[in-house]
Amino acid sequence: MSPPFPSLFAPDALDGHVVLLTGATGPIGRATARVLAAAGGRLLLHYHTHPDLAEALRAELAPAVLGLLPADLVAAAAADLVAAASAHAPPPPPGHPPPPTPRPPGAPKRSRCRLPAPHDGRQAMTGRPKPP
Repeated sequence: MSPPFPSLFAPDALDGHVVLLTGATGPIGRATARVLAAAGGRLLLHYHTHPDLAEALRAELAPAVLGLLPADLVAAAAADLVAAASAHAPPPPPGHPPPPTPRPPGAPKRSRCRLPAPHDGRQAMTGRPKPP
């Protein structure tokens, strides 16, 4: 049986592309980093609590790893992490659009998406609220 995304696993499928991989020290993250590096990706590896595992992964995939990004993603804004990652990324190849510029300090933040109010599911199915 062939893999679901065969082009991803080609040796040069990601050649020259920079990949920001969050959770790189977890089991799935380490396996993903190996696959992305084998496909030619240049990796920025995020970790939170396991710097030893991050350093070991950097040593294992040395030529493919551009840098390590320690951050608590619950506390850190995603835009700040992307801005930190872009400092490690090489310039885009000719013909590619430039990366977005980070939000300047003091600039207003974009509005956050608003999720619908939670419900128990019964009202959505029957149109009647759940009895008390």
